[in-house]
Amino acid sequence: MEELVNKIQKLIDNESIKEAIKMYQLAKTETDYADLGTSRAIEELAMFIKQLSESSGVRKSAMFTNVIIELMKANRGYITSRILQHLGISREYLSQLVKGNLIERVDRGIYALVNTFDDSYFIFQLKYKKVIFSHMNALYFHNLTEEFPSSFTVTVLKTYHVENISKMHNVFSVNEDLFNLGVIEINTPNGNMVRAYDIERCICDIIRSEKRMDFDQVKKSVRAYTRRNDRDMDKLSKYAEKMGIKNKVMRFVSMMYE
Repeated sequence: MEELVNKIQKLIDNESIKEAIKMYQLAKTETDYADLGTSRAIEELAMFIKQLSESSGVRKSAMFTNVIIELMKANRGYITSRILQHLGISREYLSQLVKGNLIERVDRGIYALVNTFDDSYFIFQLKYKKVIFSHMNALYFHNLTEEFPSSFTVTVLKTYHVENISKMHNVFSVNEDLFNLGVIEINTPNGNMVRAYDIERCICDIIRSEKRMDFDQVKKSVRAYTRRNDRDMDKLSKYAEKMGIKNKVMRFVSMMYE
């Protein structure tokens, strides 16, 4: 059994496991989850966990809770109950860790190690996997505004049910042909990866949606963009054309050059 535990520890420490767990956290659709389920690293870990389940009593409990803790450490302190379900680990061990004040439930099905830096962006992404941070949030991620967003601003597909989100946050809906235009993974201020739009898509979005935003903020952010060395005017033009707002975007940007 000790050899088995060592093998599990080695797997958890493996970079492929860390990457697989991160991919699970950011998975966007049921198809993505199915694909990840075929990950060799995940399958191997699941196999060893299945062997662990043949243990019994306190030792079994201690080993499973240790596996959960190590998985969370591999993912910057977070885990979802869905990952554990796929690995065949009962939620009862999450409850034991919560009662032992080792982890805490930060949202439905989402847990964090005690004393983990609260990352509201990452937790929101875990809860709503099909949203993309945009507009004010994207401006903030790209250092195009000094104003800290007071709420989340996200973009979703028009077919996505947004009632629960839109009550407290700003939601923009687009057709499928524009949804993935300019999507990247970017670090939150706390270092976790979330999905957001790149700089050029962000500029197109705020100009397109100027009536739903603080116009002075739009001007400041576009002006800040024109000063950046990493700006890509060709990409901006292509995005704007794809979104049907090329003339408006290019005219607005040219006005902000000093």
